[in-house]
Amino acid sequence: MDIKLKTSQMLLLKLASGCGDAKLDAVAEIRLFSKWDDANRTSLAKAGAVPSLFKVLDDSRIDARLQENVMAALLNMSINADVKKHMVREPGGLDAVLRITNNGANTEVKANAAALLYSLLADDGARKIVCSNEMLGETLVALLKDGSARCKAEALKSMFVLAKDKVLREILLQEKYELLGLLVSLVTVGKVKLTEDCLAVLALLASCDTGAKALMQVSSVVPILTYLVNSGSPRGQENATAVLLSVCRHDEGARQAMPVQTLVPALNSLRMGDSERGKDKADALLGLLGFDQYSSVAGGPNLGVSMGDSDLSVGSYYGRPGANTMPFIPTHPAHINYSPPHQAKRHSHVVTTASPSPTVSDSFSNASWPKPTLKNKYMTLARSLFTPKARNKSHSSIN
Repeated sequence: MDIKLKTSQMLLLKLASGCGDAKLDAVAEIRLFSKWDDANRTSLAKAGAVPSLFKVLDDSRIDARLQENVMAALLNMSINADVKKHMVREPGGLDAVLRITNNGANTEVKANAAALLYSLLADDGARKIVCSNEMLGETLVALLKDGSARCKAEALKSMFVLAKDKVLREILLQEKYELLGLLVSLVTVGKVKLTEDCLAVLALLASCDTGAKALMQVSSVVPILTYLVNSGSPRGQENATAVLLSVCRHDEGARQAMPVQTLVPALNSLRMGDSERGKDKADALLGLLGFDQYSSVAGGPNLGVSMGDSDLSVGSYYGRPGANTMPFIPTHPAHINYSPPHQAKRHSHVVTTASPSPTVSDSFSNASWPKPTLKNKYMTLARSLFTPKARNKSHSSIN
């Protein structure tokens, strides 16, 4: 007999016969055994670990430590695709996961249950069975509303999976959940990764007529998204642009509501960045609004631009130094600073028309400068050199 299968059987026998600390030790050993490799997970599944672990969860006398180890063991085992299918087909198993997600003994247990739920949803074979459970939508919204930071992250990953499917998206768009308003409110709390992930889900939910129209009914949504296109993190700017792009594609009225005087300069700025995804989305939205890269707000739109396609990636941005927090985003339009001074100055060549007779200062303004401080130094130097007084001084110094 395979040594790993024999080990699995011994662990499950210890679990079945033990009680109290002995049962906790058995579950802890199963958790550790399931962590190492896929062969161990397969052996545990063959030995009957899935129903045995779910049976422990159903015990009303279960304590927090035992519950935590059981959920961690199930999460480890769910890495194997075949084990996932066992889990969703196990009678009462999915209900137990959803129940623990809502009412786990502590935040760690709830977070592990939420991670297990995402793991099951990520599998094509298990997803339909999970989505047939009526508790799913309510559970995910509750996690997003009241859960810990990790619970919120796991809930958003699950929502992202659902929102990519045209049919399953309708689960999240049910009016009773008020999910769109919740997501918009969460982008204003000042957490970069949370903001980015919420925007990624919003972009997918708005990629249908129902979602786009419902999102436009959320208070202050356009000013908030415009602010993020201007001042968000790099991934946040891209995702906010993706949301506006989805809305404008599926709701003609939304195009008329876009604040182009503020939005077009921000999109032109995004076009000049390093991200190809950001450039694609900015180009697509500018084209949809009737502008191209050569248009300014004052110059008017170019209606001949075609709308580009773009794909949405998961709204997480890693490896960005110093990006743990972001400025608080005001939720009332009157309090939002749409044109931060440094941005308006940097992109003045986009939002204003050219002077009839360009001067040397104008040519410096229209250059592409890496830093505003460097630009200011050169502009000051240019002005000083090209005034009559400065010219006289320079000639006298040469002579």
